[in-house]
Amino acid sequence: MRLGTMMLAAAAALTVGSAARAQPAPDDMAERVALANRYFADMHLSATMQDVMQRVTPMVMDAALKERGGLTDAERTKVSQAASEGVEEAMADFMPKYQADVARVFAQIYTRDELQALTNFYESPVGVSIVNKMPASVGPTTQVMKALLPDLMADMRRHMCEHIACPTAQGPG
Repeated sequence: MRLGTMMLAAAAALTVGSAARAQPAPDDMAERVALANRYFADMHLSATMQDVMQRVTPMVMDAALKERGGLTDAERTKVSQAASEGVEEAMADFMPKYQADVARVFAQIYTRDELQALTNFYESPVGVSIVNKMPASVGPTTQVMKALLPDLMADMRRHMCEHIACPTAQGPG
């Protein structure tokens, strides 16, 4: 019985200790949010997210429309272009809200020192060089995604259809 009581006390101490570490000091929160926002600015988060969405949306739309069938190539292209334009407009509204919410999440997860270290790194010459090279990776990684996307979509459909009744394909698209 004594061993059980000691284990319960140890578990309670660990839980209390974890909960105390998980909650940042309220007076520290504003500084953490500011550091998170500085990190996002250093990373060019908004521009990077918009670029990725602009490159990925047409691929996803085209794959989905091909699977759906019933549209010509020209119609699929028009829908994909409209989706890309819609994504650009929506992202302009979305990103400030997203960044504000994610900054608060980062502020709750990371310590002030961790956020400061992130900004110090990404504002250093090496960090700036890495960020400046990131756009060069978007095109090639998008091509990798484009090559893998049909298999991913088919695999996702197969897994989904294991759980629900899916309509059969309507012929070549």
